[in-house]
Amino acid sequence: MKKKNNKHWFLYLITFIQILIVSCNRTERQGIHSKKLNSNYNSNFTVEQLKEKLLGNPISKINYLNGCFSVRDTLIYEDDRVFWRGKSVYLNKRFILLAETNWKDTIHISRLTIVGDFFKTASGIRIGSSLKSMKNFIIRNAAPNPDGFLSFKDKHDPSISYYMDVSKYPDLANGKINNANEMPSEIIVSSITVNKR
Repeated sequence: MKKKNNKHWFLYLITFIQILIVSCNRTERQGIHSKKLNSNYNSNFTVEQLKEKLLGNPISKINYLNGCFSVRDTLIYEDDRVFWRGKSVYLNKRFILLAETNWKDTIHISRLTIVGDFFKTASGIRIGSSLKSMKNFIIRNAAPNPDGFLSFKDKHDPSISYYMDVSKYPDLANGKINNANEMPSEIIVSSITVNKR
């Protein structure tokens, strides 16, 4: 009698494993890895649309982005006692977006930081855009920042900031030049942040 029960148990186990394998394969085909995109793929989302869909909404809403992305939970620490939730978004294993709550409200998204060139603004500014190409779309006086950072606010939406790569220009990193017209036109956008007002 025991051998019969062991035989049934073994058959149940084999059937369960087969169902598990089939369901995992189906989930992978239909899930976040279903579309392999090349780096030249144009986004269906502008920065402004991301702002509208995500800022102020629960952090779980980040799953609104379609099946082209993988989303991972993240914790952001300011010091040993202050932390808040976030979601890191990847496209083809490349980190492209961080959605953050804040320490006062760990449920709702308060800031988006874009680091991949997948998203662009309505005026066409994206990661890698040069200062020359974006001068007509920004407030030309640099926004106040701590030393080492240079950013400009969007002319039409001041909740959008463009952080520039100034690693080759120490005078720009130290805040000695504030007017975009006096800066090298070849400096490029390294990240874009969108803050909830």
